[in-house]
Amino acid sequence: MLQIASGRFFETTDLYEHAGTGVLYSNFSWVREIVTSAATLIPADTTSGSSPTSWVVHYVNRMEKIERAGALVRVGDAELIEQIQLLCILGLGAFFHVDRDVVAHGCRPRSVGQHDHNPPAMFVTRLLQPSVPGTVVDEAHLQKFIDDAIHLPRAKYKAVVACARALCDSLVVASYNIHLAYSMLVYALESLSQQFDAFEPTWDHFEQGFRNQLESALDGASDSVSEAVKEVLTSTQHNKLMARFVEFVTKHVTDEYYRGESPATGALRASDLTRALQTAYATRSGFVHKLEPIRAQICVPQIASGEIFEWDQRPHFTYRGLVRLLRHVLTTFVEQGERLESEPYPWRGEIPGVVVLNLAPQYWIWKADDFSSAKAPSVLSGFLTHFNEVRTNSSAFTDMRAVLAKCVELLPGAKAREKRAMLLLIALFNLAVREEDRVPRWNDHFEKHANALENCCVERLILDLLLDQEWTWSAADCAACVEEYGKKRHHKDTLQIPRIQQRALVLGVYNKMITEGLTDTATIWARRALLDEAGAPDLQSMIESTAAKFERFDLKAMMWGHDPEQKRDT
Repeated sequence: MLQIASGRFFETTDLYEHAGTGVLYSNFSWVREIVTSAATLIPADTTSGSSPTSWVVHYVNRMEKIERAGALVRVGDAELIEQIQLLCILGLGAFFHVDRDVVAHGCRPRSVGQHDHNPPAMFVTRLLQPSVPGTVVDEAHLQKFIDDAIHLPRAKYKAVVACARALCDSLVVASYNIHLAYSMLVYALESLSQQFDAFEPTWDHFEQGFRNQLESALDGASDSVSEAVKEVLTSTQHNKLMARFVEFVTKHVTDEYYRGESPATGALRASDLTRALQTAYATRSGFVHKLEPIRAQICVPQIASGEIFEWDQRPHFTYRGLVRLLRHVLTTFVEQGERLESEPYPWRGEIPGVVVLNLAPQYWIWKADDFSSAKAPSVLSGFLTHFNEVRTNSSAFTDMRAVLAKCVELLPGAKAREKRAMLLLIALFNLAVREEDRVPRWNDHFEKHANALENCCVERLILDLLLDQEWTWSAADCAACVEEYGKKRHHKDTLQIPRIQQRALVLGVYNKMITEGLTDTATIWARRALLDEAGAPDLQSMIESTAAKFERFDLKAMMWGHDPEQKRDT
């Protein structure tokens, strides 16, 4: 939101501008206000010596004017303050937060109770010190850093904010779970590497011990076999991700990292960076997949006072080391990023509080202008939902005649799945409305292409269900069809069948099994239907009692609870 409010994405200079004020709390203190391109920070405790310190933040919330009803005038003040907070953490290397208690607790110098063993301030220098005195250099660095961040390409700015948020959250979580806090820092670094690096790993990028083991195992194999095995291993997802992670971080660690804030003891050697990153990635993977804690020694402040801890001839980042590494990589990423004064970007979709929802079917399924055969399954999905609403609420059908006319035109050249969807639209609409509202000669067009529905397919099963017709295929064929649909129903291009029709499909298979005397298999399908109705105990009880007596279900009643035969208006 801070970048949007800067005006970089606006197409006009006609803006709504609202002065805003917020408050941040920090362990950082300075004697004068800090003016940046995004906000002005005014210290409220220059002489009181209180800790945490209070900072009054002045900013301007800008919004491009649009002359239409419902246009937004002001939004996102909380997000603006949060993003200023996050950029201050990175730019000043101090802790900022909107909650005073969070700062006081995170920067506590000693334990506050018998269960508060190791406060994070014992692991992290500067960022969580009880007090961080500011300097002129700090002020200038923050001003430049915020200006550089605001002028980043939108995708990179969002990534920096997300990583800064992960850093902030990690510092908070460190008071309660150092293992999770440690892993969160690796997540943040990994997220950057996956988004902004096109690096392709080679065999030489993998851990030396692993390479030695495999090369020993391949000793004696032909060169072609050896190279083929290595190619397979380098292309596996985990190996690619780790190699990309290492490469990206290494590229964003400058010489200053080793010359600036490195501790006197336990400092990272440049030659150990790759191995230390591989170890950190493996530690994060162990926590994610098996909740394995980080190495016990790293959890002891006296041992983990430096940034690197050596164990079994392997360098391990301490929590302090990862915190400084993440901040350094993010700072480098911002400083090396492209600077854009303006950027065409659909920013309105990222305004806080904006949520994208699907339109109710009656507002779009009738639109014929952009209808195509490829859209037929999607329109059928919407129409089935609309069909159920009309049946349940005794309301009128949306006029689909223009869309059905397009279906008639497109049927001859349509693909099989598209043709089946259009045939269902034609049949279901025309059979559900009054005769005077039907498409002329719709039945002729349907019959001409009806062979597309001759085989057992989910569209034909649905059509027979809604028309109260018996399935003509065997129970095994119907079960296989419904089973296949169940495997694919979450695929993007699969027909989305409403839940009540999915229920009827499963119970329809149960009915076929009962008819053919396959009671054991029928019981399995009844149980499947019962377990799919979580949250509906009355319906579950009814399914259970009916199946216990091996009785058939009234599928219309299972869909709508009644038997509506009245033709509807459009």
